[in-house]
Amino acid sequence: MPDARGPKVGWLSEIARRGSVVQVSCELCPHRVTLQPAELIERLGDIALEALNQRLVCSQCGGRTFHLQVPLVNAPGIPGSLKR
Repeated sequence: MPDARGPKVGWLSEIARRGSVVQVSCELCPHRVTLQPAELIERLGDIALEALNQRLVCSQCGGRTFHLQVPLVNAPGIPGSLKR
């Protein structure tokens, strides 16, 4: 059920609703991965990106420090936005 205060900005459900992804970059090695929010919700439940960031472990180096990005989707005139 939607929150009466509006969308849950920064939560996996809102990212999935917008059709975007979560891009994760390890800050200790060059490993990068793109995660699908719907798959994360199935495994972890609907959590905020901050909570996701605390649960991640790099599969390459074991690092626990990441940079997370959620690219804009269908944002005309904005370079780098995802086309869906």
